Amino acid sequence: MNMARRDKMKAVLGAMAGVLSMLMPVPGALGQTAPGYPSVERNSFRSTFVPVALGQTGPGYQELFQDPARTDQLTRADLPNMGRLVVLEATSMFVHARSELRDSPGSYRLLDEITTLWNAADAFTAAVSFYPLESQRIQAGRLTFPELEAAFYRVRMTLGTLPGMAPRTVENLVNMSGVVAVIGPLLEQTPPGPLVVEDPREFDPVVIANQARELASAIVPLKTHVKAETGRGVKLETLDREIDVLEKLIQGFERISSGQASERDLVASFRPIRARAPRMNRELQRVNLAGAGLTLWRSIEQQISDLETRFQIPREIVPRPTREEASPLDPAVVAPIDRAVRDLDALVDRIASENPRLPQHDRVQADAGRLTTRLFLVRQYLLGQAPREQVIQALVDLEMSWRQLEDRMMRPSQGNPESLQTLRREVNEVVARTREQISKPR
Repeated sequence: MNMARRDKMKAVLGAMAGVLSMLMPVPGALGQTAPGYPSVERNSFRSTFVPVALGQTGPGYQELFQDPARTDQLTRADLPNMGRLVVLEATSMFVHARSELRDSPGSYRLLDEITTLWNAADAFTAAVSFYPLESQRIQAGRLTFPELEAAFYRVRMTLGTLPGMAPRTVENLVNMSGVVAVIGPLLEQTPPGPLVVEDPREFDPVVIANQARELASAIVPLKTHVKAETGRGVKLETLDREIDVLEKLIQGFERISSGQASERDLVASFRPIRARAPRMNRELQRVNLAGAGLTLWRSIEQQISDLETRFQIPREIVPRPTREEASPLDPAVVAPIDRAVRDLDALVDRIASENPRLPQHDRVQADAGRLTTRLFLVRQYLLGQAPREQVIQALVDLEMSWRQLEDRMMRPSQGNPESLQTLRREVNEVVARTREQISKPR
């Protein structure tokens, strides 16, 4: 490990230790010690201990950390939260070890190993949270978990050999052991469940398309209700703007789901919708919209939650923003995308109406459909104000899809020169305007 980063992390943990020592009079990283903890003599670790619920876990985690580990009531979507639990326990352990073993000659080695454990747990949490597909997250988790497990065992071994009384530190280790014991089986096994999607070939795009249509239909009454409230003098301009953006995002998701989109593209197009929902909630709380409007929103929110579950997207803790939200997107940025999509739709319709239809035109039609999906993904990222790196990658995919369609349409009898020229101009405009937009400071 880079020494500068290690020193920096120890400094961060040291600062956190000072704060936590004042905030945590009760042992345990999570502020609660459930009944049933054994008495701890010196630094002995009792393997017969059955860990119980940790204070900040959700209600569904009660008594799930057992030996042998249970995976029947935990899913792989819980892995990010379990990584966060290890991070919290490691933070608390650092506080307690520094306090309880300050006179022990080997305490600095233990603190150094706890820091390594903290880093490994943080890396594992990031690995199982980052990728859009569950299969990618699990693979990343399998690559990072061995380092976390090895760091945990090193801490346990060192703690067991140090002289001195450290009951709270050992209690952190006991808490942590239950979580670490469950992570491994979850990474290696597939728990039963109707919504677990492992193989993209088993993914049902028809169900997703139906849910997307229902979601698109549900947003319309809410938008009508808010406009009616505005007409009666209630100031809801910001809420109206948020609903308008959310409606465009849902329409984009619906359009992508109605084509031959892959699971990766469907998940990517849905994420901006999921990210927008908390902003809607905050704005609804600010304007105190009640009655029928709130009921309509709760129905939409539930449908978004259902899709989130179907896509196996892990729950996220979204803090309230500390800075002003980014300014609304200029409509001129997405206008060329809409024009290009309309022309692509016309091209696909023209091919579909051919009788007889040339076999090579089917390939043009398929390429046009892929390009349409790429355009909508760029549109989703722009409307959802996605990170610059995601937009850049979407542009790369868009340009690759365009080159494939352009190459096919330039072959004899496979494309109309006028249509090709129009599409080339529109795609170039999309790329130029998008690059200009993401180059602006946010």
